[in-house]
Amino acid sequence: MCHVRVANIALLCGHVRARLECYEAQDLSKVRCDNQVEQNVPGCEHAIKAPCRVDVMAENFQCGATYREVLPCGHTCLRKCKDCNVRTDHQIVERNHCACRSQCGRPYNNCAHQCTHPCHGEESCPLCDAPCEVQCGHALRRALQYSSMFRKMWRNAQLQPSVCGENSPPTEYCQICASQTVKGVMVDYILQATYGDVDLDEDPVIVPSCRHLIARSSMDGHMGMSDYYELSPSSSAEALRPLLEPFSTENMKKCPMCRGSLRDINR
Repeated sequence: MCHVRVANIALLCGHVRARLECYEAQDLSKVRCDNQVEQNVPGCEHAIKAPCRVDVMAENFQCGATYREVLPCGHTCLRKCKDCNVRTDHQIVERNHCACRSQCGRPYNNCAHQCTHPCHGEESCPLCDAPCEVQCGHALRRALQYSSMFRKMWRNAQLQPSVCGENSPPTEYCQICASQTVKGVMVDYILQATYGDVDLDEDPVIVPSCRHLIARSSMDGHMGMSDYYELSPSSSAEALRPLLEPFSTENMKKCPMCRGSLRDINR
């Protein structure tokens, strides 16, 4: 048996093997070609890459392609074709995708989170188990207590752009020191005023957790403050209006810019 290496041997499939031992080159029918080639699997018609020596026409061949068919739940099947299909005589005779293993991903209608539980078809989503966005149960009282135009100070003695009772924005939102990008942000969607143009003494901004800047007048209009509070001439909340129906989470307001949660503001 000669073990001398010979170079550039053309195989029966047409591919060239860079190196073979001499005895292997004497019977090329026994040489298995490992070149990766694209082949169409009969039945499922998946185009897969496999070694040239693999016979996709063989009765016992199992397709390893990801199936990617859209399931009734709306998710894409991520199982292997061989796990979903039964093949006979190169035809798919039975298909079973089993239970979807994707994350549900449906948005909840009473918070900004999505369901992270495994897909459960048409069944209702379990309760959201993400950390609650509600900071305090006394939001109504605080809305009245902190609805004044009083603006807080940063440690550098500059006035903050928001009002007492609302979240303190980062110092890069200082109207004096802010970049041109921040100053150019639209904060009043009615007057089309930018952050650099608005008079913060007349109309400070509210900064929710998503960090969008929204003028107080625009935010209060978006939240429908006048529907729930008696407002002063300066638009400060002075008293609760008598409501005909309780507060509801079904029509909970979201940030007009990104649809993010507004649960951390006291409006």
